[in-house]
Amino acid sequence: MLAGFQVNVSHQEIERIVSEVEKWYETAQEQAGVEWLPTDGISNFLFNDLGYEDMDEFEDAIQGSFQDFLGAFPHIDVREEGEKVFFKVRRPEPGPPRKLRMTITSSKQLIDTTFLKGRSLSRG
Repeated sequence: MLAGFQVNVSHQEIERIVSEVEKWYETAQEQAGVEWLPTDGISNFLFNDLGYEDMDEFEDAIQGSFQDFLGAFPHIDVREEGEKVFFKVRRPEPGPPRKLRMTITSSKQLIDTTFLKGRSLSRG
């Protein structure tokens, strides 16, 4: 399943970066209602928050530019407008409940398999 991603998402640091990007986008959407956000703000926040010395060190850790990093995820759209780069996080609409079954044939398969967690349904 990890082969579906263009970036190694099994690393804890990568998961944290993607999670922060999603939270950043969701917050901006709720508070300002914007659809596309510039990447400059989140990339500066991330490299400082995660303790990287500068943007070059941060991009070395994610193995490329932040724009390419974001574009490697199937639920994140990236576009350029002149000198600026913007991103948008798409949230898939939840479908009906279903069961997933998988036969694990090796410990490597278990380690290499990633499922995206669905949104929690509130009960009220």
